[in-house]
Amino acid sequence: VAAVLQDTALQQRRRFISDVLETVGRGNARAFYLPSLIEGLTVADEGTVGRVWTHINTPNGRLSKLGKGAVLSFNGTSDYLSCPDAAGLSFAEPATMSFFSIANVVDTATNRSLFTKSNTGETEYVWNIGTADQLKLFLQDTLGVVTITRTADPTAPQGSWASYGTSYDGSGGATAADGASHYVNGSLVASTSVNSGAYTLMSDKPAAGIIGAQNAGTSNFFNGTIAMVLLVAANLSAAQHA
Repeated sequence: VAAVLQDTALQQRRRFISDVLETVGRGNARAFYLPSLIEGLTVADEGTVGRVWTHINTPNGRLSKLGKGAVLSFNGTSDYLSCPDAAGLSFAEPATMSFFSIANVVDTATNRSLFTKSNTGETEYVWNIGTADQLKLFLQDTLGVVTITRTADPTAPQGSWASYGTSYDGSGGATAADGASHYVNGSLVASTSVNSGAYTLMSDKPAAGIIGAQNAGTSNFFNGTIAMVLLVAANLSAAQHA
């Protein structure tokens, strides 16, 4: 009984964070945003020591409780978080990478950014729900002009809570997009590649990491509610996504 009484919300949160990091490999986490009901304009990353997220708009009034956790709403026009550029956010091939998020996406005919590292001439990757409501990964090469994509064939769940995941095996080169896979609610979904023979590999560019927007926080704002966002330096398996 004493152990149950001492099992606080903070302890539950810490166990959840530990379980997530164990699942993906503790050394692989590169960004891990997990909303808290008491967070302010700046938030410490849960996966990388010293990484700090900054809200462009106050989170006051946008945070709410969901189960034993918290979620953050995004208005689709101006809300996002950013963290400064760092080497750990870049994945020049043969580096591998994966994204994971739990979100409730509003059904709109717009690009809804989940996690991006992009600006004019500085884009490395964009992970979003596209205008056709499909989960999508964009990778841009060292020249900043050649983009390849991998797009989920089915439309993403919208108006309800779902988990979204994407992994990339770091293959690089002319068929790099073939090395990406999409997952919805822990299950692999069919997807389509658009490759380019001119694509080589990504490179480390100075754009910030952003949750909920693209192009240095000027466009393609996320519309909906997010419960977590995770960036991992690994090609996560289907079992890890699940």
